[in-house]
Amino acid sequence: MTITDVARAAGVSIKTVSRVTNGVATVNPEMAQRVREAIEELGYRPNYLASHLKSGTSPRTIGFIAKDLSRVHSADIFAGISTVARRHSAQVITASTEESESSGEDLLVAEELARRGIDGLLVMATGGDYSALASATFRGIPRLFVDRDVPGEDAVVHDDVDGADKAMSTLIAHGHRRIAHLYSSMTIPTMRGRHLGVDAALRRAGHLRSQAPRIAGIMTRDVAAETVGHLLDSPNPPTAILCGSSEILFGCVRELLTRGRQDVLVAAFGTEKDVELLPLPVVLVETDGFELGHIAANALFQRITRGGTETRRAVLPASVREVRPLGPSADV
Repeated sequence: MTITDVARAAGVSIKTVSRVTNGVATVNPEMAQRVREAIEELGYRPNYLASHLKSGTSPRTIGFIAKDLSRVHSADIFAGISTVARRHSAQVITASTEESESSGEDLLVAEELARRGIDGLLVMATGGDYSALASATFRGIPRLFVDRDVPGEDAVVHDDVDGADKAMSTLIAHGHRRIAHLYSSMTIPTMRGRHLGVDAALRRAGHLRSQAPRIAGIMTRDVAAETVGHLLDSPNPPTAILCGSSEILFGCVRELLTRGRQDVLVAAFGTEKDVELLPLPVVLVETDGFELGHIAANALFQRITRGGTETRRAVLPASVREVRPLGPSADV
C-alpha cells in the first residue's frame, strides 16, 4: 500500500496526504478527515525513513530514560512521548534503569545515548542525586526532566505537593483520624513532594500527626501488601491509607480485598483506568502520564528546533476527586 493509493482513495493529491501524515494543521478539515479514513481503511503506514532519504535529511531521534517501563505510569508517559515523536517523524530510543540512591546508572545510560547521536533526551531519572546528571553537557544535546523537578533544568512535573495535600485533607474531612501514608524511595523528588503535601495537611489538623504512620521504602506490590497486612494487624489499625505510587496502590488493594476490608478508605495517585474496576471507594489524585509525556515531548522538540537557554518548567495542576461514594469513617 502506497501514498498514491491513499491519495486516490481520498480523492486528494499526494502532497495533501503527505501534509496530513506530517501533522500540518492548515489542511482543510474535510480533506484531512477523508485522508485519515482512507489511511485507516487501507492500513497505510508512512515510510518516514524513505521520506527523509528523499529530502536528504536524517530522521530525528530522541532518548527516553526511565525506570521499569512495564509500570503503568512509565508506560503512559512513553505513550505520550511516542505520539508527539510520530508527529515529528522522529524515533524514540528507550532505556530502563534500576531504582537506586544515586544517578550513576542514569548518567552512564545518558552518555551512551549521547554517543549514538540523539537529538534530544527525556529523563525520568531513578536516582535521588541528580547533580552529576544535571551538570553533564551530553555534547550539547537538549534535555528535559519528566516527572522529576530538578533546579535549573527544563522539567515537566505534576503538582505532587498540592495533590497530596488535597488527598489527605479529603480523608480528614471524611472523619478519618488513623491514616497511614506509604511511599517508595524518599530519594525520589516525586515521593518527597507527596510527603510534603501530606505533612502540610496533617500540620493543619494538629493532633492527627501522631496517628498517621509514615512508611517509606515500599518498592513492589508484594512489599506493599505485606506492609498493609502488618498495619491492619496492629493494635490501632488505620481506617484509611494514602498510597504514594500505583505499585503501592495495587499491593494495598490486593491485601484489603484478600481480607474483605472494603471499609478501609484508600487514596491514590494515578488515572481513572487504574481504579475504575476496584470494588471500593477511592480518593484519586489524577496523574495523567500520557499528558505528562505529551507535554514533555512537545517542550523538548521546541528546545531542539528553537534553541534558547532560559529554563522552562511546566507544572500540571493537581486534580482530586472521589471515585464512588465515600462512607463515614469508623473513627467518627
